[in-house]
Order: sequence, then structure tokens, then C-alpha cells
Amino acid sequence: MQNKFKHSLWLLVFGLWLATRPVLAITPTVSIQDLPSYVTVDNFKLSCSALGGSNIQFAYKKEGGSYQNFGGVIDITTDPCQVQVGSSQINEQTKYHFKVILDGNVNDETSTTYDVAGPSPVTGYRKDSGGNNNIVIHWKNPNSEDLAKVIIYRGETVDFSADSNHEITTVNGTPNSEMTYTTDIPDNTKTYYYSLRAVDKAGNSSSLVGDGSATITTTIATQAQSENGVSEVRQLPKETNGQVLGEDRVEGPDLESTQTPSLSGIIANVTKNKPWLFVGGALLILGIAVYLFKRNK
Repeated sequence: MQNKFKHSLWLLVFGLWLATRPVLAITPTVSIQDLPSYVTVDNFKLSCSALGGSNIQFAYKKEGGSYQNFGGVIDITTDPCQVQVGSSQINEQTKYHFKVILDGNVNDETSTTYDVAGPSPVTGYRKDSGGNNNIVIHWKNPNSEDLAKVIIYRGETVDFSADSNHEITTVNGTPNSEMTYTTDIPDNTKTYYYSLRAVDKAGNSSSLVGDGSATITTTIATQAQSENGVSEVRQLPKETNGQVLGEDRVEGPDLESTQTPSLSGIIANVTKNKPWLFVGGALLILGIAVYLFKRNK
């Protein structure tokens, strides 16, 4: 019986220790949502996730400038770690840096370039016969640092629509380079017309150059993965400063990401609002120990 009493007493002491011991310290960490290399919108939501800590402050700066706080302090124990980016922050075409600061000392950064201007069109367009039912297309890439590709279209009328149904290839290339592309002639009895369009890394497109009119209305659509993994479609414009959906750009104005709840915030909230959980646990263990002791005795 003495051993059983000692065992019950040990359970009581262990239970009280579990109920009253302090919460283990958590090293606060924070991570900001990664932005794509280029964006063509100046209004979107920027999120973060945090483990530990309670107060979040977002900051931004233009390339070469100094960080400025915006959006106010966010208590992540009660509110989402998210801020609205708008024209007050992004107001010219340049690179922007964004930072999230947790409790004044832990931080993380991301950056993106705002670009809505299309590249210059290709120059030196011409075509000649390559023999064996081939056509060789020649052109020079624009001298645009962010040039990504040139799209080639083919139609059977001079005013054909330069859309996805008439696209025959996409050619990657470096700025200011002399380029050639050889393509088969589908039908020797027909006359074909070609148009070329340059596209930059942000997805902006140039005007058309080729056999057709430069004012051809376009309805081409390219696809890219959005931040949430869902493909969306945008139309290529007909003017130099238009936009297309590029391979590395923001998909629409909402860049929300799933926020990881703050563990320390959850623990603090439970401790603050439901302290009886700890006291109740201790009393329950004490009651079991007393019952066992009396029964054995």
C-alpha cells in the first residue's frame, strides 16, 4: 500500500508540474510572400507567415532608396499578416523591395520590377525562299534588355488576325541579335503572310511587324501559372504599350497567400482566455490521487 501511495503521489506531482510549467520559448521567425521577378499591376495584396512574435510591420523602397513603413502595425495574434500594396508604393517603372518586420527585429524581404511598357518591335524583317518548300524569315531583335521572345504568326490573307490560331512558333533570343527562322510552306498553291511580335520578360508585347498591317486586332492568349497554381488567360494587345500574360508575372491584383498561424499567439490566447484549463487539470489529477490513496488504504 505504501508503494501505491508513493506512486499516486508521484502522479500528482508530475501532473501539477505539467499544468504549471512555463510554455517553452519559441524563436520567432517570419517569411514574406515571394513576388515574381516582374509585375504589370500596381495594386495587390502582400502576405507573410510567422511563428512566434505578435507585431508585424511592412516596409517598401524603390531601388536605391530607403525603406519606409506602410500599412500600420498588425497584431498577428488577432489579424491576418497581410497588407495592401497600391499606387502610393508603386508609382513608376522600376524595381521595388518589400520587407516584413516581426516585433521590430526579425525580418524577411522580397522584390519585383514594375514594368508595363512593351519592347520595341523587331526590325529588318524580310523573307526569302529556302528551297524544298521552305520559307526563311529574317529579322533583328530589338535592343531591349528584358526581351524574352519573338512570336511568329502566319495567315492566308494580308489582314489575318495574329492570334494563337495563327501562331507557328516562339523564338527565344538575345537583344539586338540578327535572327533567322525556317518554316515549311503548308500548301504550294497558296500565298502566306507573316507577322512578328516581340514580348518582354514582364509579358508586355510590341506592335506587329511583317507582311500584314501593324494595326491588326489580336486575340492571342498565352498561359502562365498564377501564385495559387491556377492558369489564367489574358489577351495580347495590338499597341506597343499593351500587356500579355507573361511567364513570370503577377496574375491579377490579388496576391494573397495562405498565412501560417502564430503558435505563440495561439498559446497566449488560450492561456489568457482559458486559464481554468490548467487549474482544472491540476485539480483532476489531485482528485484521482486522493481517490486512489483512500481506496488502497
